[in-house]
Amino acid sequence: VTSGSTGPGKATAISHANLLDNVLAIGASTETLPTDTACSWLPLYHDMGLVGGVMWAFVGLRGLVSMRPFDFLMEPSLWLRAISDHRCTMSPAPNFGYGYAARSARDHKLEGVDLSSWRVAYCGAEPVRVGTLTDFGRRFGPLGFRPEAMLPCYGLAEATLAVTFPPHDARPTFRVLDRRSLGLGKPVRLTGRGEVLADGEVQRAEDEVLPVDQRVEVFSLGRPLGDLELTLHDADGEAITQDGVCGEVIVRGTAVALGYVTGPGQVEPFGDAF
Repeated sequence: VTSGSTGPGKATAISHANLLDNVLAIGASTETLPTDTACSWLPLYHDMGLVGGVMWAFVGLRGLVSMRPFDFLMEPSLWLRAISDHRCTMSPAPNFGYGYAARSARDHKLEGVDLSSWRVAYCGAEPVRVGTLTDFGRRFGPLGFRPEAMLPCYGLAEATLAVTFPPHDARPTFRVLDRRSLGLGKPVRLTGRGEVLADGEVQRAEDEVLPVDQRVEVFSLGRPLGDLELTLHDADGEAITQDGVCGEVIVRGTAVALGYVTGPGQVEPFGDAF
């Protein structure tokens, strides 16, 4: 089911070919090994929980530690302790999950937790915010979490799950944009850049410090996975070929799902792109 972040959630029909292609591409991009173990509290009716948790574990991991979403919400330290106790190396969550854990995990529940085994912390499904990553790094860096483990990524259920990943084991980097310049087919005004350092610190280089309501910080979400191809289109549907222009993302490739489920046995197809 789609996240519903831009409209009501919809059931998406995916084929075995869609699933296998995307799961293998995820594994290849983050150099997943048969010795890796994942941990997930994400609901299984959502693409990130189903594909990025259970199905991914079936194909390429040693195991999956699965939690109920309710348990995470009641006590987020349980997620971190599960990663520590089972020496999990990978775990996905939306921006909300990392922020909630940083704010709400109770100190006395974290005694003895060691997050040094966590080498890939996938962060997707929602806009990735600098404040979330810095808060998480400051709170859990002393417990062994490394900023290089954080992997801001882009995906959507219409492409099975994952679309782009940056290089893993690298510090997350972001660009600062002038919000007033954003619009389909319009050149984007870049005013700075930065990266998340150890223990949640941020290094910034800004040509101009904009007021909060005029700035947008956007993380680099990397390159397409597998055979996926991305193009940008303007408001008229024309492809954008020059750099630095805002556009609508169109995805093509084997992982693009069959379409939306409209009824029992009925699917509204996407075609070869979404």
